Amino acid sequence: MDRLSELLGQAVQFVYTCWDRIVLSGYIERLQRPENLIYFFQDVVGIDAIEPAVLEQRTNAYKTWVRRITNERGIPVLPAPRGVRKEELVEPYYHRLKSAAGVACVLTSMEQGRTFVSYTPHRKPPSGNPNYRLIKACRKQFLHYYWYVLDPVMGPMSVRVASYFPFNVTCYLNGHSFVAQELTRDGVRFRKADNAFLTVTDALALQAAADRLSAALLQRRCTYWVRRVVPVFSPDEREVLRPGYRYSMAQMELATDVVFKRSAPLRALFQRACELGVLVGGANRTTRLFGRRIDCHYQGKLQTVLDQREAGHPVVRWYYQTSFAKQYVRGDQHSIRSCAPKPARTTRTTSVLGVGWRTCHCSASSWLPPMSVASPNRPSCWPVRSILANLPHWLHQ
Repeated sequence: MDRLSELLGQAVQFVYTCWDRIVLSGYIERLQRPENLIYFFQDVVGIDAIEPAVLEQRTNAYKTWVRRITNERGIPVLPAPRGVRKEELVEPYYHRLKSAAGVACVLTSMEQGRTFVSYTPHRKPPSGNPNYRLIKACRKQFLHYYWYVLDPVMGPMSVRVASYFPFNVTCYLNGHSFVAQELTRDGVRFRKADNAFLTVTDALALQAAADRLSAALLQRRCTYWVRRVVPVFSPDEREVLRPGYRYSMAQMELATDVVFKRSAPLRALFQRACELGVLVGGANRTTRLFGRRIDCHYQGKLQTVLDQREAGHPVVRWYYQTSFAKQYVRGDQHSIRSCAPKPARTTRTTSVLGVGWRTCHCSASSWLPPMSVASPNRPSCWPVRSILANLPHWLHQ
């Protein structure tokens, strides 16, 4: 991208790289296996027979707490409608907070989630223990709560809490919201539209703010809110379950935004980039984007797709197994977002990029191709030199 800015000269206003959408899966590591569950209830809680009613009691206690705390604090609780983006639905409730940290609203949704079931064995166990129950992990559809909160550090974020034991959580954050909070705190003026900064008085401060987002910070903010929206364990139980919730990467998007001064060169430039970008996504040049070589042992998706051509805002995607890079124009604004690697939603897939799934690997440098197989600059979805020949004509349109 540094090379791109140099070649385009005065046409580019500024360029920055920032984490975009961040989804972290939270789970209590010591409650993820049936044997963990048996130890927790029998040795810690003191319940010998883990009946279905024992698990249901935990669920009912959490639902009762949610009803009580939302009524006391006047927090709206709404069912999540189908076909409507949750972010658009909750936006008016964020305005009610008036920039004060807190819970804006809670959405409820019936979704699939991981939990445990208890069975009474048909045959008497060899031990002869009448309290013996079969405990198995499974996936069921049950109620989930989406807590939409305004964090003083991360800005708007949400925490999805499963109402069934062991109360796994999912945290949804956005790197652009974090950068906006940092710029506001530093007194840097900017104009932001959705997930893109259109103008900023100090581009270096913008990039510096984006670089301050770290794995430790993400874990601290997630832990802060999870402790407040999942109070289902007593202090003694929390001590046994230490270190408590652990977080892993379910989805990460790293975006590089190129903001132009004028829209004149933008459309022609992006049109040509789409035409040549299909060639960049070929199997023999995938190393340009992901830093991985394709050989006879490769298994998985390898595809280049041009979407939304009829809508007037085409999106080029390069797929590599369960990850992809994309390049597109951000609405009608004078900006191009380029090269946003996005792992699939399961935590196992980050290994295809040579990155671990724990949040300690949440570093922008971890998602960029190694220097041995990539150019010295950051990877670009743009075939810059092929476009440069027509640049003078586009700039004077």
